[in-house]
Amino acid sequence: MKSTILTIIIILTMGGNIYSQTYDRRYNPNYMWTTLDENFLGTELNREVWLPTTRFKRGLGFLIDSAKTIDVRKGNLKLKMKRIPNHLDSVWKSTGWQHVYSDYVGGEVNSIKKFQFGVFECRAKFALRRGSWPAFWLIGGTDIPCPPGGPGSEIDIAELARESEFPRMMHVIHRYYPPVNCDVSIQKNMDNKSYSIPGRQRYYTFKCIWTPEKIQYFIDDQLKHEVVNKNYEWFPSLPLRVILSQQVLQAYDVYGEIRPKAPQISRFTWVKVKEFFLAPEIACPPVVATQATATLGVDPRAVDVSWQLSPESQFLNPAGKGKTAQIARVQGSTGSGKITYTFKMPSGEVFTSEKEFN
Repeated sequence: MKSTILTIIIILTMGGNIYSQTYDRRYNPNYMWTTLDENFLGTELNREVWLPTTRFKRGLGFLIDSAKTIDVRKGNLKLKMKRIPNHLDSVWKSTGWQHVYSDYVGGEVNSIKKFQFGVFECRAKFALRRGSWPAFWLIGGTDIPCPPGGPGSEIDIAELARESEFPRMMHVIHRYYPPVNCDVSIQKNMDNKSYSIPGRQRYYTFKCIWTPEKIQYFIDDQLKHEVVNKNYEWFPSLPLRVILSQQVLQAYDVYGEIRPKAPQISRFTWVKVKEFFLAPEIACPPVVATQATATLGVDPRAVDVSWQLSPESQFLNPAGKGKTAQIARVQGSTGSGKITYTFKMPSGEVFTSEKEFN
């Protein structure tokens, strides 16, 4: 394969201006394979895929690894927020680990693997009562020795907050900048969309499509927000982990007291990630008079590569295996032909690529 990038320049003239569009075959939507497919069908969390968050306080509550906060059963990951008065845990400060008390705990799991560019999707029923703070989000960055981690990015695909009567759905992009003296990284909100949703608990399908050019957020396949990358320094580009969480938010009751409703449970029934891979490219002469060779340039992870020529009656050997095909016409045959390659990615998904010739 001569190049990993195929660039097609499309010239359009509008009011005397010339516009160009670059198409990178690393981000062809026809070539995405499933790199995470979780249905929570077991009786416990798959710890080869997921790692619970611990020793971390976010909002009012600590995130802990416990049956009180994380439970898998009947095709659901249940993340719970509970009131546990005077729960003692530790948080990181620039001076080291420090003991801290909290009256609430919550559950959160993050994928061990990181993902970059693709479709991120989950089906979930978020807890909606006062103080609930569930989310489906992505986070990651460069690694440095400090416990807070290094500079990086956060994409909140579906984040819920209920501080008053009506829950609000949020789509947010945060950028993290290097911490000072190994303290917590500096977080800046770079883009957000917020709106009220009905105060009725039900399942939603949340989806994000993330490419180098833009990020799109969907709920039940309806586009809710779009962020176009205009060469922003903060636009997420590094691999990110998937996080599912049920956190506890500061919320006030009718008397003005900080008093979230507890316990509450958010349920996640499945999570899927499809990442782009390099779109295949077929090298084949535009004209095959008698004989020629065709070669498939394909992602090195592809397996079970085979090829088929059509119409079969025009070729001596119309099918075979492997990336290289020897094309030999039946004597006297003419006209257009086509070669179609088929291959599998490690997920078992089957893909095809084809090219015509004369």
